[in-house]
Amino acid sequence: MNYPWQNIFYIDPKGKTIPYQAAPDTDTKTGFMDLKTQPEVIAALPECRKLPAFTQYLTAINGADTGVFSIGCHFAQNSVAQGCKTTGYLEFAFNDQALVQDPNHYFAQYFQFHNRLVRVRFAHPIGFEWVLLPAVFSPADQQGFSCSVKMNSLEPSDQPASVNQWLMALELLTDHLVDIESTCSEPIYCRKKGE
Repeated sequence: MNYPWQNIFYIDPKGKTIPYQAAPDTDTKTGFMDLKTQPEVIAALPECRKLPAFTQYLTAINGADTGVFSIGCHFAQNSVAQGCKTTGYLEFAFNDQALVQDPNHYFAQYFQFHNRLVRVRFAHPIGFEWVLLPAVFSPADQQGFSCSVKMNSLEPSDQPASVNQWLMALELLTDHLVDIESTCSEPIYCRKKGE
């Protein structure tokens, strides 16, 4: 089938420790923040001030009932000769000391998301790149993986259209991640359900 979007999965051998500090050359200087147990800080994040829709999506992903937590996110617009391209990412991990160790669980989510793109007939030229990254989750002293889902405009368009298409991609990804229910008894970050 020919789809207007792309959805690929690959492994990046470079790893990280979570939580991490912001790199000195970044403009936000935020680093990792535990939004699972501190949802009240979400709206103050630089990414949420830049793109207010991130507040809603990060709040949903880091809800007490979800089986994942966010690690990082980014949003940018790039002017090109034919208009604008929008780019960004959302990085997440399973909030389960057992699931986070097995890369098969991440591939399963990639595959299910691919099927969701087909099922909803996603009609926008967005490239989704699922990047599996080795990680050490220091709060639980647990080795495992995180996954950064990069979302990039494949074709330039005017700025409002480019941003709108990217936001539809982010919304679809958020809906997918929110559907991953919390089933673990050993979370990495814990907030009581209903908080």
